[in-house]
Amino acid sequence: MVQTRGVQVLVGLAIVFWATSAGAVEEDLVAMDLEDLMELEVTTATKSARRAADTPAAVTVITHEEIRRSGATSIPDLLRRVPGLNVAQIDANRWAVSARGFNDEYSNKLLVMVDGRSIYTPLFSGIVWAEHDLMLEDIDRIEVVRGPGGTLWGANAVNGVINIITKTSTETQGLATVSRVGTHERFNGASRFGGAIGDNVHYRVYGKFADRADYESRLGGDAHDDWQSVRAGGRLDWQATEDSLVTVQGDFYDADAEHTIAPVGIEGEDEYTGGNVLARASHQFSDTSDMSLQLYYDRNVRDTPIIEEHRDTFDVDFQHSFQPFEGNRLVWGAGFRASTDRISGRLGLGFRGRAQTDNVGSFFLQDEIQVIEDLLSLTIGSKFEQNDYSGFEVQPSARVLVTPNDRHTLWASVSRAVRTPARSDEDVAIFQPSTTAPNTFQQIVGSSRFDAEEVIAYEMGYRTRPLDPVTLDFAFFINDYDDLRSVETVSSFPFGPITLQNQTFFNRLRGVGYGSEIAAQWAVTDFLNLSGGYHFTRTDLSFKSRGADANARDAAETETPRHAFHIGTRINLPWDFEFDTTLFWVDRQATNRTNSNQIDAHARLDMRLGWRVRENLEVSLVGLNVIEPQQEFADSVFTRASDVPRSFYGSVRWLY
Repeated sequence: MVQTRGVQVLVGLAIVFWATSAGAVEEDLVAMDLEDLMELEVTTATKSARRAADTPAAVTVITHEEIRRSGATSIPDLLRRVPGLNVAQIDANRWAVSARGFNDEYSNKLLVMVDGRSIYTPLFSGIVWAEHDLMLEDIDRIEVVRGPGGTLWGANAVNGVINIITKTSTETQGLATVSRVGTHERFNGASRFGGAIGDNVHYRVYGKFADRADYESRLGGDAHDDWQSVRAGGRLDWQATEDSLVTVQGDFYDADAEHTIAPVGIEGEDEYTGGNVLARASHQFSDTSDMSLQLYYDRNVRDTPIIEEHRDTFDVDFQHSFQPFEGNRLVWGAGFRASTDRISGRLGLGFRGRAQTDNVGSFFLQDEIQVIEDLLSLTIGSKFEQNDYSGFEVQPSARVLVTPNDRHTLWASVSRAVRTPARSDEDVAIFQPSTTAPNTFQQIVGSSRFDAEEVIAYEMGYRTRPLDPVTLDFAFFINDYDDLRSVETVSSFPFGPITLQNQTFFNRLRGVGYGSEIAAQWAVTDFLNLSGGYHFTRTDLSFKSRGADANARDAAETETPRHAFHIGTRINLPWDFEFDTTLFWVDRQATNRTNSNQIDAHARLDMRLGWRVRENLEVSLVGLNVIEPQQEFADSVFTRASDVPRSFYGSVRWLY
């Protein structure tokens, strides 16, 4: 079904493109140098545009140039190059992505957005990455903030925020097509057309279809995890006045993703369909004052072997910034979100209440104070949020920035953030065999007594440019966690040789996470650029009173590799050839303290050879994970992990 829809979408768009491509404006295949990188502006860390180098937070920006030369074909694979993020592929269509620990298939302490629209599911707290097979060529940049972001973005931004920002319609004029054919990417094609209506209205429409092959099972043969997706959408930007911009954008998608359910080994297919519409109006009152109003509607339908979920989400968000006094910049805003679901469980999974609406209302205020002009600034603020599960939450932060000159920046911060309970934390009912105790079955039931998980994070960082072609970025953190989720046994009944355990969720874990992150860029020559990153992460947890969930404690401590680094080279060769490599190394991981289910330390090498045949035509040969097939993650709660194979593909990119 997905393949048929994909062909229909691409054929339809091709006809539109052919009929309208006359007079299209060409988009340059531009490259960024180190000076450009130093001047990059980010908005996610402070909800205002400011140089990344002057941001009082641990920030990484993946630019569109890095995306183009990475060879990656998915968002998670792009995120591998961010120090502090833990990325592991579970099978052909599933990833475990987290920040600063707690890595899992559904990592619940990392908030991910696309153009400010949250894609974090409130059902089980996590991201279904197979639903978000975006057209990478239309992404302007990916801003990654490691550390709490709750003061501006609200609950669940506990250890990080990822904001995927797409290009404006003005930046995507003309026709662009990209086709990839390879061993795993059997076919991955996308087309986009951008045009104008008069002088002030620009638009684009796009379509994408991808057909990915099965990975290899660790038991031999295909892993039955192939993945097909089709996606289409558009964006319109209306420059209503010199100071006012209105944006309307939307997408719909349909994806089929097979996977094998662990530990029973049942093979099934997940079907994901949905769409979204977002409208944003922004106005610049003066050089120091602006406002924006954003509304979006999002619909998701997930039909899998274990659950069927229909979800409709409506969100409104308002923001205003102004300068009340000289040396002050005040940003405030308010938001409301309503999310309605209809859920039915299968294979031993159930929910109390088949339908429910969850509401979240919020208000935030942040003040940036120039204590000493061009030297010392203080940013303080807080988010105030009311939700249906844990009630009223306050997420304050204080950040200090010191910029003695253009080559040195120091910052430090203290923040509180929370992960509020998901629908599943309160209403789920699971019946399953125990993975640790023989002849034992567990019945896990959600609890209304489960409260929000919280962190008090202490961070500091230092950025420097010791030489003109070199930049270094250091970050250190200590996270003090409390009220972490545990699954506790409340009663146990023997039935002959079988034992039945009744379990529920409590907040009986606490602990500390700490670590460091380093990122470096070195423009060695005009044709050679080196980049790299390293991070160390460790989490130590302990039981609170009456707590005894060793599985949750051990998983948090051992499932995230403690060390990881990457080294990238970008070489511009004669005759417009490009040669890029990135080597990743990841420390071992385990699912418990005895290392009985251990994933060995492993390396991954991605390579790309590109040739700009003409200014608007590029061909590439890409090899991903070329060293050897390897397992990157252990079996998760519902997914049997596959070996990630070597894969190769050829790509043609044409801009008209």
